[in-house]
Amino acid sequence: MKYTRFAWLGTVIVTVAFSVGCTVPNPATDAPSASVQADRGAECRRFDSFSGRFIVGDPPESTPGLVPVPADGVVPGVAVPILGSVVVRTSISGTVITYPVSGDGQVGWTARFVQAPLLRGTSDTVGVSGRCLLQLDLTGVDSNGADYASERPMLSKPDGDSSVVEVLTYQSSDSLLQSFVGMRGGDPNVTVSATRSPEAISVSVSS
Repeated sequence: MKYTRFAWLGTVIVTVAFSVGCTVPNPATDAPSASVQADRGAECRRFDSFSGRFIVGDPPESTPGLVPVPADGVVPGVAVPILGSVVVRTSISGTVITYPVSGDGQVGWTARFVQAPLLRGTSDTVGVSGRCLLQLDLTGVDSNGADYASERPMLSKPDGDSSVVEVLTYQSSDSLLQSFVGMRGGDPNVTVSATRSPEAISVSVSS
């Protein structure tokens, strides 16, 4: 009987350790607390939005006219830039969230502060923690990498003290990808821009 008790305890410890190490949030078990949900979007004094687009790599020029059909009758799909792993870095000046892209094509972005973050085409509320919530929509991108193989969003958190609480990034659908940034302050300084080296969309946040 003693052996059975210790074996059961060991199983519990292993299970708990595995759950803590997981980086993909589970909406059923990792939902924000009631206090976090009450603060979501409360006292946020930012209502502005950002948008833009830039050329990635060397996309082929579009030629007017009919598109020739291959001999097998299958028209290849249009290749779009690929999103890499989201990187969150914190320094003395603030926190920078980088969305690296590779390939050839045109990427557009729209970022805006929201009180109720919703997934595109649904009424599902995104469980991102923070006082100010920034929704970032990237168009013309694909997330076919291993980081986005799960149906759940990828969770990114900064190391140490930061004006950013967390970032949730979802898989792309129809070349549109959504990411949600939760921030601690009620009036953060935010800029969204495109960079060339490396090619990426960057969100800079400071208190």
